[in-house]
Amino acid sequence: WPSEGSVAEEIVPAFVAAGIEWIATDRDVLVRGMPGASHLEPYMIDADTVAGDGGDTDDELMIVFRDTELSDKVGFFYQSNPPEENAADFVRTVLAKAPRWGEPARLMSVILDGENAWEWYTKDHDGKRFQHLLYEGLAAAYADGSVITVTGDEYVKGNAARGLVAHPVTAMTEYEDLFPGSWIGGRLDTWIGEVEENIAWNYLRTARADLAAAAVLLNPIL
Repeated sequence: WPSEGSVAEEIVPAFVAAGIEWIATDRDVLVRGMPGASHLEPYMIDADTVAGDGGDTDDELMIVFRDTELSDKVGFFYQSNPPEENAADFVRTVLAKAPRWGEPARLMSVILDGENAWEWYTKDHDGKRFQHLLYEGLAAAYADGSVITVTGDEYVKGNAARGLVAHPVTAMTEYEDLFPGSWIGGRLDTWIGEVEENIAWNYLRTARADLAAAAVLLNPIL
């Protein structure tokens, strides 16, 4: 999850160079760049700017898209409800989006700020009971095979100990070009576009270029 879920085609080579194998952003980034595509499946992005792998699969990684509805329920809408009601609604929402018999598997990503939501849960201190009930509900759904919980790494590589098959990135539908956006409306205009913001970014770019030109290694702890 890059900062604020912010992504763009131009930043993909940096992810590849850092050895990152998968990233996540908001569903709206998919809607804006690939209208009609389902956010309930992962996609492949790569460091080049042409359709296909360009003859090289080493620069590919997976991108998944946040289920906005369910993620926002946890982050904003469950806070004034009883924990039992919240946990039941969460599992019910997941099951409603599960594939029917014969349909391909789906990957549903729930992503939100991990610490800011809980202090607002007025009927459940820090959302603790909701979280316990949620894990119980998901464990029960996992036991009967209706929901399989996975990490991004497990989805790509599989996990023999849990009976999870691998989903190679090379087999995923490519998303080219990656639309520039964030989790806030699938856009970047929260941070760029206004006059003072553009001036500030230009100052930052100039400072970075000057530092690079000086070839000085600074001690970050000083």
